Amino acid sequence: MKDFARCYQLLNRQGYPIALMIAGLSENISELKNENITSFLLRGKRIALSALNLSQVEASYSKVFKESGYQVSKKILEKMALMTMGYSYAFQLLGYLVLKAAKKSKVIDQNTLECIKSEYLLVLKQNVYTKVLSSLSKQDRKFVLAMAQSPKHCVSIKEIHERLNRPSNFVANYRRRLLDDQVIKSTNYGEVAFTLPFFKEYVLRQYRFEQGLE
Repeated sequence: MKDFARCYQLLNRQGYPIALMIAGLSENISELKNENITSFLLRGKRIALSALNLSQVEASYSKVFKESGYQVSKKILEKMALMTMGYSYAFQLLGYLVLKAAKKSKVIDQNTLECIKSEYLLVLKQNVYTKVLSSLSKQDRKFVLAMAQSPKHCVSIKEIHERLNRPSNFVANYRRRLLDDQVIKSTNYGEVAFTLPFFKEYVLRQYRFEQGLE
């Protein structure tokens, strides 16, 4: 990336009509911007992509399945959209697994979802969640564990503060870090939730594993 940046700057200085667009994980983009050779990226506009709209996810699944000759009900489409939580990789992965599982019968139902769920979670864990969790600092992990231990989907900052038993500014700092990394999202005032589907379950299971409880 550094060599690429040097090449880009050279072509830019020579007046070539060139533009640069980069997509990547938030932490990797931030790291790249902080390099001396790529500091010019700080002047660029940064766009944080939001989660996919669940209604659009449902509509996309419906279009692809029906055009491919698959039978699927609206209720199942709604369940599939919820299973992705608008996460683009999960949207692609779930669609692929469902199409593959129902290839012979051409019928997508609750049984199909149950059959592919374990593989769906396994691939999310291997390809995304292991990396996400390992890249977090020790205090970041304590924050997400405190969130995961709540029975609620949307967790209040007050509850996290009580679980961590740390000063308010400490909680606010790690909340901001995790928001920037798009691990969590702000929901209602003073509340946060995980952005990734089934990430809460993964965090809890990983914690039990590390504590020797499984």
